[in-house]
Amino acid sequence: METIQDIVIVGAGNVGTHLAEIMLEAGFTICQLAERGATIVPGKDLYIMALPDAAMEEALSEMPLKDEMLVHTSGSVPMEILSRYSENTGVFYPLQTFTKGRPIDMKEVPLLIEANRIDNENILVEAAKKISNKVIVADS
Repeated sequence: METIQDIVIVGAGNVGTHLAEIMLEAGFTICQLAERGATIVPGKDLYIMALPDAAMEEALSEMPLKDEMLVHTSGSVPMEILSRYSENTGVFYPLQTFTKGRPIDMKEVPLLIEANRIDNENILVEAAKKISNKVIVADS
């Protein structure tokens, strides 16, 4: 995979819903905005885990992934938690509180990116730059 187009977001709360709207506006295809427990569509470019930290492990155990790009949006969960579920992992962490019904200018929100490999980092940075002018490569 060289670019990201088709996205599945797991978690339909504040973060997941805002990201879905923002990414749709940026031209991405949101193939699924899944609530916890939903059957996840396989074979997409990017899977974003936008769940509370405590719910992440259980949801990951039900994911039908092999080498699809898998990221989480948490600032406190290490990226390594994802390595049992995909060969291509990262963090896609918007440094912002998301509140239902409150619009966000995502272009001005710092978006921290981390990936397990440089090629994955480049792919995530390219996608992140479509939604934020403040993309920062970070290392947890």
